[in-house]
Amino acid sequence: DLSARHFLNDGFNVHGQTTGFHCHTIQGYDCFDEGFSAHDDCECLVQRGDFWGNENGVADVNRAITMYEECLFYGNVHVDVLLVGERHVLNDCRIVNQTEARALSAGPRETRTGEPFRLDLSEVTIIGKKKSPARIRINGGLLKMQGCRFENVELNTLGAEIVE
Repeated sequence: DLSARHFLNDGFNVHGQTTGFHCHTIQGYDCFDEGFSAHDDCECLVQRGDFWGNENGVADVNRAITMYEECLFYGNVHVDVLLVGERHVLNDCRIVNQTEARALSAGPRETRTGEPFRLDLSEVTIIGKKKSPARIRINGGLLKMQGCRFENVELNTLGAEIVE
């Protein structure tokens, strides 16, 4: 149980070659940058996280490998969930897109193994505003979606390969 609020950068900011980093029941909110971000060669698991009121709810970059379980993302300024690392999983998460922010933006940047970028969405709910759809852009790589529910969503899978 840990909350990060009013940071001038990220609430939770993980760098280097961190492996086995596990957060349970965390909140990153009202931060000037991200509520949570994984960089470099980090491998992180976040269970029961809430991320709102940040520039980006979460932003995982470089060669990061991240998994989010039972997390809630909403009310962020630019992007609710930004995943441009190597491999990412959202499991049983909700993105409630209440602002002009993009709900989910993901795609390849660089990898350490030569494997393609991969995003797995399982039991993910994404809800857009009544008058404006939640925008999702998966810009390449491999995308697996299973048991997801999208409500008022604009989905763009530009160049992504949908896999089972």
